[in-house]
Amino acid sequence: MRKKLVYVMGAGRSGTTILGIILGDNAGIAHVGEINKFLTFSGKSPGRDEKSKVCMFFSDVYEEILDEGCDIDFDYKKEEFHLHLLRFVMCKKKNKCAIKYLYKQKIVFDKLYEKLGASVIVDSSKYSVRAFRLMNISSYDVKLIYLKRSYLGVVKSFQKKKIEQPRKGYLSASIYYLIVNFLAYIVFCLYDKKNRLFVRYEDILTDPEGVLIKIKDGFDVDISNSLEKIREKIPLRTGYIFDGNRVRLQDDIMISK
Repeated sequence: MRKKLVYVMGAGRSGTTILGIILGDNAGIAHVGEINKFLTFSGKSPGRDEKSKVCMFFSDVYEEILDEGCDIDFDYKKEEFHLHLLRFVMCKKKNKCAIKYLYKQKIVFDKLYEKLGASVIVDSSKYSVRAFRLMNISSYDVKLIYLKRSYLGVVKSFQKKKIEQPRKGYLSASIYYLIVNFLAYIVFCLYDKKNRLFVRYEDILTDPEGVLIKIKDGFDVDISNSLEKIREKIPLRTGYIFDGNRVRLQDDIMISK
């Protein structure tokens, strides 16, 4: 049976990291956060002490990949920039760049499956271009979750100051929101219906159990541990997250209605 790769796509500040944490706190499932930055950052998990267990884990993974002599030169911004999507969609054949991209991603994922002992990996890198390109990794059973937050929720979140993620003004945040969600919708429509789900961020807040049951039934994944923890109001472990929202730096988070 092929390993599952669940990709969480959406605009920044839409809750992709939080959804990843919820899914990742289950046996056989590992949420690795924004792992698209892994090769570009040379395996150094940002915002953490170099001696933390998470930072040391990803550093070890990177060193093992280096020791195997793999070609890992990669710039996620060039490879996954939002506006590159139309070019990739219009290109009917897999060009050399696309083949190299998939090769490098597979190297990283294979090593993570091995080191984490997981049969399901949750990648919350959120870029729609990455979601489109990962469709072509035939080694995995790739599933897509398009997570969308309300316009006001995203724009207001971008107004926050003194946090790790960069701030955007109202106009730039509005333009960003419209473009990113338009591109995300295109990619969502390109996925086979059995391999995609649409989730609203607000539903995670008001009905987290309903959202999890939808994902469990739609993708045939066992997320009973998270369901039980939410019902019993028990904190969820954040696990080994490479990058993402600042909540990744906490040992656990509480999800409740």
